[in-house]
Amino acid sequence: MLRYHGDAAWRQVQGALTVEERSAVEGPILANAWYPLDLCSRLERAIVDACADGDERICIDVGSYTAAVNLASLYRTYQAGGEDPSSFYKKLERLHPKLYDFGSMSVVEPMGRKEVHLLHDFEGFATRTNCLASIGFFRGAGISVAIPGLVVEEVSCQARGNANCLFVARWGGPTIRRRG
Repeated sequence: MLRYHGDAAWRQVQGALTVEERSAVEGPILANAWYPLDLCSRLERAIVDACADGDERICIDVGSYTAAVNLASLYRTYQAGGEDPSSFYKKLERLHPKLYDFGSMSVVEPMGRKEVHLLHDFEGFATRTNCLASIGFFRGAGISVAIPGLVVEEVSCQARGNANCLFVARWGGPTIRRRG
């Protein structure tokens, strides 16, 4: 966020947090550190208000950036090595318990299609900002491994009253072309 919006926006984000929340995010926010969901939700909301005039779609960019940075470093073992996109997204199922201490994420591969269905159950803790960040994360993850023609769409959202969050990732080419 600092990279795109600067120190003044970060101070505005911090100003929207409680003293306890501010102390949790005073230093660098680390991908491998544990942050309570309530803090993440408040942080996302503060970013929306400070950096996007209330437009929650900024969370898609935040999720995409998170995927690009963290899959290239901390979670690089999840990056693809020439497999098909379905296999890549199936590997991300194992990432869910590292990021959340509740809920589940599963990947369903429809027969004969170049797509996967990414099904999330946030067990009543879904927020609209987190769902948008998930869209960005799945898009950014696919882009980070160069899935050709990738499109990620939201089909349903628990934060909007659906039973689960469902995202569909579709692509145009047969295999992942390794970057680098």
